[in-house]
Amino acid sequence: MLNLKRYGKYGNYNNSNDSNDSNNCGNSTPAFSLVEISISLIVIAIILAALSPIITKRLTSTSTQKNKISTNCSSYFPQASGYCAMCYINPKKCIICTRSCNSDEFKNVDNCTCESCKTKYNDSHCSRCNSQRCLQCDQGYYLDNNNKCTICPKGYYCYQDNSSGVDQGVSVKKPCPKGYAAPNEGMSSCNSCTKSTNIIQGSVATNEGSINCTLCNNGYYASISSQTTNCNICPKGYYCPSGKIIECPKGTANNQTGRYTICASCVKSTSTITGTYTTSTKQTLCSSCTNGNYASIDKQSSYCNTCPEGYYCPSGKIIKCPVGTYSTGGAVSCIMCPAGSYSSTQGASSCIKCPAGYYSLSGKSSCSICPQGTYSTQGASSCITCPSGYYSNQGAASCAKCSTKYPNCKTCNNTQCIECETNYKLSDDKQKCEKRCPNKTIEIDAGGKKLCVTQYNMGDQPEFPLTGVSVVSVNSKCSGSACCWQGRTAEGCDSANGGYSGCNRTLCTHYGAQRACANLHYDNRSWRLPTNDEVVSFASYSINKGASGLMLCDIRQGYGSAWCDLNTSACTGSTYNHCDASYVWSNNVSGDNAYFCRLNSGSWNLSSYPKTFTRSVRCVTELK
Repeated sequence: MLNLKRYGKYGNYNNSNDSNDSNNCGNSTPAFSLVEISISLIVIAIILAALSPIITKRLTSTSTQKNKISTNCSSYFPQASGYCAMCYINPKKCIICTRSCNSDEFKNVDNCTCESCKTKYNDSHCSRCNSQRCLQCDQGYYLDNNNKCTICPKGYYCYQDNSSGVDQGVSVKKPCPKGYAAPNEGMSSCNSCTKSTNIIQGSVATNEGSINCTLCNNGYYASISSQTTNCNICPKGYYCPSGKIIECPKGTANNQTGRYTICASCVKSTSTITGTYTTSTKQTLCSSCTNGNYASIDKQSSYCNTCPEGYYCPSGKIIKCPVGTYSTGGAVSCIMCPAGSYSSTQGASSCIKCPAGYYSLSGKSSCSICPQGTYSTQGASSCITCPSGYYSNQGAASCAKCSTKYPNCKTCNNTQCIECETNYKLSDDKQKCEKRCPNKTIEIDAGGKKLCVTQYNMGDQPEFPLTGVSVVSVNSKCSGSACCWQGRTAEGCDSANGGYSGCNRTLCTHYGAQRACANLHYDNRSWRLPTNDEVVSFASYSINKGASGLMLCDIRQGYGSAWCDLNTSACTGSTYNHCDASYVWSNNVSGDNAYFCRLNSGSWNLSSYPKTFTRSVRCVTELK
């Protein structure tokens, strides 16, 4: 009879190691034909199909339990793969269940089924089990003493410990370590207490099993590096408000622990205080600025600034330069403004040159104005006196010629002419220079015009030579009224006194008189004989001026035209007619005769040539 393999509902049954499984037919010729064999196989298949439910039921029925070994099958069938669901001793057989189950299921090898751990043990959080109990719970749950999954309490965390392998893993409940807390039930891990930052308030848990983290107070902070088990006191170089920890920024410092207010700012430089600074964060002390530098709170004193222009910075202080001084960048002291410049305000970075017309000494806050009669150019340290012939007003940049303000003025100031040029005289108000008669001449008014008249007769002084006429020395033997006095010409000299040989007879002619004046170039002017009307004005002037007059007395003193009988120095009023006749040539002519005037009588005579009367020659020029 053939040995048949039987197939069950949940797997195959393998007749392994069964000695009766051998086919002892050998190589003998089959006893059946092919047709018979085929028919037999078909019949067998039909029988097996019909008997399969009966066989399965028999495997699990009570009647088979006596012969079934349901434990320690592996000792009988060590080579079997998978679970040996059932095994039999006689005949020796192993029924193998190859079904795979999920991690939260267990395999029931008796009937080769997978059963849910949650359903089997009526525990909704059992995640792994065996046929006897729950082995492992969901995260956040643990196995209690009754092997029930219980939610993790506050202050604890519950997790699956698979450190010994999946099959050995168990649910563990542990208290949160120091620095951690579990504020809720069912936590699989604890929350780390907060690390202090510059914006976050730190917290700590000092004991195991803490439910909540405790916030750090002012002046303290929590650090993750120490597992935040304690609040640490705020270190130097930081400040800790409400449990935060903040670095002292640049420009500030803190050398105390436990500080919770903002770090102290480094000192701002002033005129009396040396400034300080810090170049980096977390500093405990500020550094002092050095010469030529200062600290400014505007820039948080994070470094020392170079002393600005207009200031000086000794030992880290910052002071404005006073008026009259200046400075460039990085100065330790201010520089006095040089002469010719100034600074009028504090904090000057440069000095201003004095404008033209002003001056200054060194270190001045302003420029002084140049007085009248002086001038200066830009940047002058002193004023320059105007040279002779020049003048200036106050604050002048240059001097002007006196003649530009007062024509023909030689010396002046800004208000008047002091001295006129040659041939000019000052007006009464000293505001102009007028034409004047030269020395040793007299100015007279002759009918509305000004005349310059020689104060002496021609030949009386070196300035009035008898140029162009013959000059004869005075006869030393001459005496009496008929003699030839110095400067006097006469035809009446008698022969006893040398006759005509002892006196100059040329001036006894009109031609000689004209020639004498025409050849006179005194003071670079053109001279001539006066007109009849002009000669009359001579007498009028003489009467009014007395001894200093033009014509009358005293010829012996060198300024008269006649010899006064009274031998006085004045021939005015009633004494006028007591003077000898004074004959003065005029340039008026009538026919062949020329006029001359006898001044003491005021009478005119027409002269023919020659005449025996003395005729004086006075030359005139108009004052224009």
